[in-house]
Amino acid sequence: MAPLAPSAHGAAPAATALIAGQVGVVFLNAGPAEASARDGRARFLGVGAVTRIPLLPKVLAKAELGMSVKAATWFGLLGPAGLPPSIATRMVEVSAEAVSSPQVEVFRVQAALPVKATPEQMRRFIAADRERRASVVKELNVRSE
Repeated sequence: MAPLAPSAHGAAPAATALIAGQVGVVFLNAGPAEASARDGRARFLGVGAVTRIPLLPKVLAKAELGMSVKAATWFGLLGPAGLPPSIATRMVEVSAEAVSSPQVEVFRVQAALPVKATPEQMRRFIAADRERRASVVKELNVRSE
């Protein structure tokens, strides 16, 4: 049995390989993987968030496990370069309303944690995330195949 499933093929094949006993560990988003853990086909060893997540309150966060690597899946509402400021401002207003709405609460159940951010906050977040990931790639001497 290989220790890790190759993630290049996607989450579904990685989860299938884990459940079939072909690999020992996979890294998956918590929401889609929760059903396999609930029915006993898989077990969460930890979550990649800095703190525990609402979907899995009993599962330790990596920081609690002594791991300093911060990796999380995130999504952002992005527009094209040169988007008129009036449209960008309206998009920020509408998305802030949406994130605060009860309808978005369903995403929290799926382990997505909606966050309000201004365009500048998002730019800084993306830049910091890119820098952090690039340093890991360099440190581990990761090469593209």
